[in-house]
Amino acid sequence: MSNTEFDSGENTQQFADTLPTKTNAQVSAALQALELEEKQLDLELKREKVNQIRAKRQAQLDENRAKQLATRQFLAQREAIQANCNHQQIGVLAA
Repeated sequence: MSNTEFDSGENTQQFADTLPTKTNAQVSAALQALELEEKQLDLELKREKVNQIRAKRQAQLDENRAKQLATRQFLAQREAIQANCNHQQIGVLAA
């Protein structure tokens, strides 16, 4: 077996001494802060997704309204052309 730097208790203690020490309360507070930040970011992502869905729905609604308006204008124009058409009126007068 090869010796590593953590095989002896002395090396392990030296390594442990280099680590920053925090109390359980400090670690818990840091963890709570991270969890809160994660929840806030999750909420922000969900709001962005909802806004994207609403924008997509609004765009589809606007497109449908534009198509409906174009169809109504086409029908009104066609009715106006047919109302001005006199080929049937001539046929009725000739009969």
